[in-house]
Amino acid sequence: METLEKLVKQLASLSPGTEEKLRIIEMLARQGEMPFSKLREAMPELNRSTLYNYLDDLVKGGLLKKRIVHEPGKRPVSYYSVADFFIYLSPQCLLRIASGADTGFVNDKFYPTVKVKVVDSAGNESEYHPSILVRDLLDAGIRVEDALDAALYVAENLYEGITTDEIAELAAKRLAEKDKSLAERFLWFLHGPISVRRSNGSYENWDRAKLEKEIAKEWKGIEKTPRELALLSRHAERCIKRQSAQGAVDENYVRDVIKMVLRG
Repeated sequence: METLEKLVKQLASLSPGTEEKLRIIEMLARQGEMPFSKLREAMPELNRSTLYNYLDDLVKGGLLKKRIVHEPGKRPVSYYSVADFFIYLSPQCLLRIASGADTGFVNDKFYPTVKVKVVDSAGNESEYHPSILVRDLLDAGIRVEDALDAALYVAENLYEGITTDEIAELAAKRLAEKDKSLAERFLWFLHGPISVRRSNGSYENWDRAKLEKEIAKEWKGIEKTPRELALLSRHAERCIKRQSAQGAVDENYVRDVIKMVLRG
């Protein structure tokens, strides 16, 4: 019954204060790791002890991660971030758990019991993991409940050899049923260009290829493989898009993000 205990632990960590805890998870999914002080500023309706207890519940339930930074002469600072989790619950799942059947727990995380091979744009195959899609949706600014709903819809329509683009289109289709702007934002986050405001006042659309060129310039001749450039440009692109909300961003800001990504 270890699997059931893990599921109970996850669900129990969301109560009490379920609404506030979901807001905390959503905020961290959007912003990335945050110190306790910033979380307090963002949720002034919670007193210090209540917020700390809620965060502690989520950490114990495996939904959040916590790290403590110690600096000489200063009080320790606690930082929180979202753990890689996915909760899928249905009567059928509970029956499988109770019977001891394979329920889809992988590395202590709960997934729908769907195992198919996914093909990316380069033709590479990998096993489908819903947590990847959910993270993309959250990074795109989609609310937690809408992201989970889209992921479950995708899980119901998977087939062997499905492409990553088809998965994105399925998720977008589900989002569009609620609000077309959500689907447009998600697809832009995955594939759309960034509108960059140049120092001379003009605007340019920068795609991932343009970001790769800018990253190569910043390295000043240090050789890197195409794969390394691609990974770094993708990381930089997502950092920028998480903040821009499809609006134009200043060129200096883009270059600052690139420098931050290169520093690791």
